[in-house]
Amino acid sequence: MKMIKSLIKRHLVLLTILLISTTLYSNTPPKINTLPVTLTRELDYYNYLISAVDNEQDSLIFKCLKKPTWLNFDIIDKKTASLSGMPKENYSTNGDSIIISVSDGELVDTQKFVLFVDYVAIVPWFVSKPDTIAYGGQQYQYLVDIYAVQPNYVTIDCIEKPDWLNFKDNSNGKAELIGTPSLADTANIYDVKIKFSYASSIGFQEFKIKVSKSTGVFIIEKKSKILIYPNPTQSFA
Repeated sequence: MKMIKSLIKRHLVLLTILLISTTLYSNTPPKINTLPVTLTRELDYYNYLISAVDNEQDSLIFKCLKKPTWLNFDIIDKKTASLSGMPKENYSTNGDSIIISVSDGELVDTQKFVLFVDYVAIVPWFVSKPDTIAYGGQQYQYLVDIYAVQPNYVTIDCIEKPDWLNFKDNSNGKAELIGTPSLADTANIYDVKIKFSYASSIGFQEFKIKVSKSTGVFIIEKKSKILIYPNPTQSFA
């Protein structure tokens, strides 16, 4: 009887120790504590350094469950990993889903996000080239043409020009510089400066216009009125 009581007492002690150990040690899941970069551009290098913490200081296991093919997933050490790569030109997508997990061998934390790839920001430029010679008494015209991904967002200004020139921005990446120098402007040289604005980009085109003596032939058309009598014409017998 004493032996039975001793065994029961021993089991109670072991059970108490087990309960105390379980209470003192409670495993908590690891936690990814970094926020992902969710926007990049074509031909730009993307790098997301992933970090996680664990209260019990366990060795962590990183996995990338879903990603686009252009991204590489690398484990750096027991607490960090990385996603890196470069999307190619003209990479078109509505967003790539990415899923990353980290585990301590028992519990798991998961991070899900969508990575968007924007087009390359191409700086606009002047496609057109101006004629630098004008002729006294003859109309001069320069059609300004600027290349931009979204031409409707291009603003064009002429910040320097002679008085005889008129400027008009057509609000579509194109503008018009038109006017007629007088004969008195012959041999004069005029500075012209055109500026465009597009988002955070600006550009300038500067040139000079020299007014030369006209060598063309001017034709003055005179309208004459022809009278026919009797009207309408008719024959008499």
